[in-house]
Amino acid sequence: HWLEDKGRAVFTPGGTLVRVTGTCMDVTARKMAEAALLASEERFRTQYMSFPLPTYSWLNVGDDFVLQDFNDAAEAASAGHMRDWLGRAASAMYARQPEIIADLHQCAAERRALRRETSYQYQGTTDVRELMVSYVFVPPHTVMVHTEDVTQARQAQAQAEEERATLAAVMGSMTDGLMVLGGAKGAGLLFANARAAELVGVEQESLSTMTAAMLAVTLNGLENPAATMAAWEHALAHLDERPSFEATVRGSPPRTLLVKLFQVPPVTGVEGRVGILL
Repeated sequence: HWLEDKGRAVFTPGGTLVRVTGTCMDVTARKMAEAALLASEERFRTQYMSFPLPTYSWLNVGDDFVLQDFNDAAEAASAGHMRDWLGRAASAMYARQPEIIADLHQCAAERRALRRETSYQYQGTTDVRELMVSYVFVPPHTVMVHTEDVTQARQAQAQAEEERATLAAVMGSMTDGLMVLGGAKGAGLLFANARAAELVGVEQESLSTMTAAMLAVTLNGLENPAATMAAWEHALAHLDERPSFEATVRGSPPRTLLVKLFQVPPVTGVEGRVGILL
């Protein structure tokens, strides 16, 4: 047990000790609580410092915020310059990015978490990064900020969008008709270029809303509808053979089309798509 003693000596006017009075209290519970609190603070500190995302603690002082603390990831992201900015005001560090200061104020005023994406140049570097920034209020006067670098993800997204736009432009300008089905049965068309609509004799917007069954009816041969339907069903069942068949569609004059089917390679885990070339 932990004991806390307090005593006081009582003397006569001549300086002779008369008695000693005091108290003795069992403070074991308080000591255990203090030890638990210290251990909790140490665990939090360890978690804070080792958290993989750059993390900063901003103390609200008057109308400004002062950098109170940062973790190891923040030090690495700044190329080792964070210690030079400890104790600096946000108004000085983010003079060119007032939106960050505004977010700090909003988080503190509303006492709720905020999440923003922004372009940011780390202090002491020339590298501009795309960051996902999270603001979390920590009572009584601190805002904790986590930053996640999403630069590579955004670059990959932009590249993918550019590639999709290029591919769509190429497919749209093909002299052959091209359509893509979402699946062999029951699915609808995901894509149809202008040439496919022209050859089939249907407006491109209407063609893009067709299901596999509706497309089969549209491609049903005028001369032998049953044979054309059988050829369509056989082709869907044997896509690995890259099957093809002829179909004469309505029009003025009617057109005889060579219909080629093929399995579209899986993209981002999506399988079962069917390509149709006319």
